Amino acid sequence: MKYTVKYHQKFYADMIDLKMSKRMKLKLIEKVDYISKHPKSKNEGGYGEPLAGDLKGLLKFRFMSDYRVVYKLEYDHATVIVLIVGMRKDNQIYKNVLKRVK
Repeated sequence: MKYTVKYHQKFYADMIDLKMSKRMKLKLIEKVDYISKHPKSKNEGGYGEPLAGDLKGLLKFRFMSDYRVVYKLEYDHATVIVLIVGMRKDNQIYKNVLKRVK
């Protein structure tokens, strides 16, 4: 079952800030679409990696080696809410996503 994809309002600003080609950005959106077909965690047969601690309940996936996309599932509405995309360095993406889920 494919989930509907919604993007956090700041996601588009994240995309503009990414230091990658337009082609790679399109591939990132394609990957989100691909993930939406099996968005649950890997231990539930999906592609997402569950986060822990303050981010428990959120999932992530890797794009290329340095980028992460963090998302939330709304099971009731079969929706993937893409919260943030960014580089993994210094774990800043995980600090920033906390501001978007509160």
